Amino acid sequence: MADDEVSFALKWELAPENAGLFAEDIVGVAAAVDQVVLDYSPASVALADEILESLRAAGHGMHDVGGTVLSIGFYVGEVLVRTTGARWVSSAAVENHDFAGFPVILEWPGTARLASPVVRALQRFADGPVASLTAYYEQKAEL
Repeated sequence: MADDEVSFALKWELAPENAGLFAEDIVGVAAAVDQVVLDYSPASVALADEILESLRAAGHGMHDVGGTVLSIGFYVGEVLVRTTGARWVSSAAVENHDFAGFPVILEWPGTARLASPVVRALQRFADGPVASLTAYYEQKAEL
């Protein structure tokens, strides 16, 4: 493994059929730990941004909270699934698209639209508010 790669244990395999499980997990954790209600509404994406920012502000590294960051990305994806008709697919099944090598992405059936909210969550954690999940959601929901 390269020096800049991070690995951490995950509860489920990174597969389209498990996307909802990752999202459900962060809904439960957010409620139990932070008393934050993630209700799959578009407005709740701002709460996901706040959770990531609080983890950054506390000085956590990806080794500490990587599973949480991934789960938040799946949560944002589930909001898109529920509000825009997107669906989770394997990135290996999509030709000519590299989403940072991430194995699960969103597609909008019948279109060429693709998105990777999990990769965006990783960027949000690394880069801060400039990679806002709220702005990402709004952009993807408008298309």
